[in-house]
Amino acid sequence: MSENPYPTWIEINLSRIENNTRTVLKNTGVDVMAVVKTNAYGHGAVETSKAVLRAGAKMLAVVRLSELMELRQAGITAPVMIFGGAMASEVDQAIAQTAVLPVYDAELAKIWSDRALALGRRLPVHLKIDTGMGRFGVFPEQALDFARFIGTLEGLEIEGVMSHLAGVGDYGPINSQTQLQRFKGVVDTLAAAGIRPRWRHLASSSAILYEPDSYFNLVRAGGVLYGLGDASDPQGVMLPGLSRSFCWKAQFVSIKRFPEGWTVGYDSTYTTHKDEIIGVLNVGHGDGYLRIPGGSVLVEGRRCPIVGKICMDQMMVSLPHEYPLGTEAVLIGEQGDAVIPPQELARRWASATTFVTNVNRRIPRVYLRD
Repeated sequence: MSENPYPTWIEINLSRIENNTRTVLKNTGVDVMAVVKTNAYGHGAVETSKAVLRAGAKMLAVVRLSELMELRQAGITAPVMIFGGAMASEVDQAIAQTAVLPVYDAELAKIWSDRALALGRRLPVHLKIDTGMGRFGVFPEQALDFARFIGTLEGLEIEGVMSHLAGVGDYGPINSQTQLQRFKGVVDTLAAAGIRPRWRHLASSSAILYEPDSYFNLVRAGGVLYGLGDASDPQGVMLPGLSRSFCWKAQFVSIKRFPEGWTVGYDSTYTTHKDEIIGVLNVGHGDGYLRIPGGSVLVEGRRCPIVGKICMDQMMVSLPHEYPLGTEAVLIGEQGDAVIPPQELARRWASATTFVTNVNRRIPRVYLRD
């Protein structure tokens, strides 16, 4: 029996996250804002934030105030941007926790300024420009007037200007070069008017990989820091210098030999062959492993198929022979020379590579170093 106390767990290699951060810094030649939203893409926000900061990241980024609060409560004092901004009811707490906010609405900006002045603070903001994402931000032709208005609000300090690419390359009626030129035009227009924010940033992970003209003086690194790599690559091949940091494991809690024709799982969708050996892992769709057929796990570096319908808390695996209870299986990640990359499950599940963010928090994260 294994001495591991967990039936299923995720191993996070902090050394790899640190190395990936240093690789991004070296390859881009500019500062890094490390995106640790959604529990650091499922890797654990607190430990991941400490790792990227050790490796040289300049700032962190989350989406909600609650995510910032978690970092502050863990003693992390680095600058943190809240991508989703702050509603009027949240702004006092955001200011108290020294948040950095993207500013994109004049009415909200006025409220933020008033509250910052009432608290004796100045709130750092980044002007958000909509260059084609169609989400947050003012249009490029509005940027100068908006920047001038924000400059009149004594409670706000314009620290940056930012936008977000809808994608890299050609897609639909717009492409990344169009967005890049729009953003450059805004930066130049602001500079001509004497408005030169400290930070200018457009690139997120996909642009870091493929659009070097988009770096400006800060990049927002998310998936690349965790070794998620190129989402479009069918094998999930890592780009030079990057390595995966996420490995989801489980140990078998039951292994037994079945007679021919025995049914397995809900709705009896699978029947056993003669003397087939079935193992049970305490992992299911309640943990974020979707109930979609065709999956497999690694056992001693060998692919073993998941059979029957995946339960909320368990899955059944057909094994080539009997193993001791507690034998490890890998659901995502590497085992010896074999690998199940996130891209493989993303294609089968018709989801983004970053589905690892959906792995349930009830699964312990175990932190390792090389």
